[in-house]
Amino acid sequence: MPTKFKLRCPPRRFPPFDAGGRVLSCRRVRAVNDVAAMLKLDAGAVPSSLERLRFTEGWPVSLQTSFIPVAICPDLPRHDLRMRHLIDVMRDECGVQPISTVEYIEPTVADGHAAKALLVPVRTPLFEIERTTSSTSETSPSTTVRSRAAVFIVTESI
Repeated sequence: MPTKFKLRCPPRRFPPFDAGGRVLSCRRVRAVNDVAAMLKLDAGAVPSSLERLRFTEGWPVSLQTSFIPVAICPDLPRHDLRMRHLIDVMRDECGVQPISTVEYIEPTVADGHAAKALLVPVRTPLFEIERTTSSTSETSPSTTVRSRAAVFIVTESI
């Protein structure tokens, strides 16, 4: 079983990503048990699911799926997330002020969907990041984000 690393940090105010990204889908879905538990929702609840391809300097670096309770941001699909960070929409349009984040990071490999989106070969090593952001306390998370990030280590031989 791969090792998971847990990080506690303040929410990123300015993520290293270009603002927005390509929205692949934004719809309400039935939450699987682990997502419902992370969002402090009842089993079978229907949060919004937002899947986006994120870029840095125009290059695809992260495939993200965010789960947001509908009660927190009921009109999420109406917001233009192609040019804005989700955290900015949550704060400015939904009145959610994030105060803390917990992240779990583990190694994974690109499946066919991630490989196509991130422009890498299938089975390319990636990091999977699961982030839960809380808005008022550790017991009331506002969003859960699962990301598969293409992280490349450049080496030079001299």
